[in-house]
Amino acid sequence: MPNILTIKKGSVTTDTKELQLLKSFHHKIEQNAFDEKDIYSFFNLIKKLAKKDTPTFELGDFIVQRERYRGSIHTYLLDAKAKLDKSAKEKTVLAIDPIYSFDEIVHNVNDIMMLHKLSGFKEEVICGIVLCIISLLHGVKLLNKKEQLGHLVFSIQNDQVILSGVIRGKNKLDIIFPVIATKNIFCQIANQTNEPTLFNDGVKVKNVHNKLIVNFN
Repeated sequence: MPNILTIKKGSVTTDTKELQLLKSFHHKIEQNAFDEKDIYSFFNLIKKLAKKDTPTFELGDFIVQRERYRGSIHTYLLDAKAKLDKSAKEKTVLAIDPIYSFDEIVHNVNDIMMLHKLSGFKEEVICGIVLCIISLLHGVKLLNKKEQLGHLVFSIQNDQVILSGVIRGKNKLDIIFPVIATKNIFCQIANQTNEPTLFNDGVKVKNVHNKLIVNFN
């Protein structure tokens, strides 16, 4: 018989090999020795341990499926476009909040770790995890059926790194709004203003001597 460790969340069971992988990822991330490739694999693993509609599940699904993803984040993006188009028509100002706050992501990831008797990650480590997610989702097209509504962009604003949604409104102007964000303890740019600076070219998060570095192509 297979060796099964009966740790469950809903109907999910974690077997011994998955638990070994989880512990390995946890150690690497806790030591700040990870990069975006590790976070891609880490979220692909832990999304099966999370409930649907939670940050971990939806972000994990989105990272893996990219343009094919049709979960709650996709719905949020379509709703954001509809609200922004309506506000432009009515000539009103509308603020769109991120779909998940930083604290929601922290609590959800750490709850999964503690469920498996692993320590929660410190805030600095979670900042790095969210940075990698933002980099992994940079450049994803926002599609509604076959129509491209916009795309996601790595951006910096004040003291934050933000995954920005860029959507072309009915008035033919691009509208920018935050999807997820983290504290910027990773990179500085010259002449930063209160407006987000978008990086439309390639972005890659690397690890150099246990420190995350953002490379802009």
